[in-house]
Amino acid sequence: MITTTRTRWGATRSGRRGLALWAPSLVIGLVVAAVLGGIAWAVNPAPNPALLGIVIAAASLPIGTVLGWVLLVDRTSLEGAVARPEESVESVWLDRAMAGALPDAMAAIGLAAGAIAVSGKDVPAGAVLIVLWFLVALDVAARYLLLRRQA
Repeated sequence: MITTTRTRWGATRSGRRGLALWAPSLVIGLVVAAVLGGIAWAVNPAPNPALLGIVIAAASLPIGTVLGWVLLVDRTSLEGAVARPEESVESVWLDRAMAGALPDAMAAIGLAAGAIAVSGKDVPAGAVLIVLWFLVALDVAARYLLLRRQA
């Protein structure tokens, strides 16, 4: 039985709500947590790998459960959900902000690569990538907020 009633937590396409929706979501969360915990346990070279596996599993359980909910819930059953989010003004603002940030990102990557090459310093790639990602994210956020303010 498909229902059109919109609620805060939504429903599946078949109309399951409440525990009937969250129980399968929790099962998906448990599977995700077990897989990630098992991988961490298997690859950890420490003397006590079980501890890391348990911590990773416990930390990923809520995330996996929400992932299960996202996979199972029908968007049209959510209270306040936009019918076509890809056509919303916010989506247009985000597209324009990301398109505007692309040339900035290319310039930042080029300048960083040039500075590293000229300086001759041995800089960890992970640190460079994190800084560049953070700068690009700030650029997109600033452009989005500017577009929102102009509207």
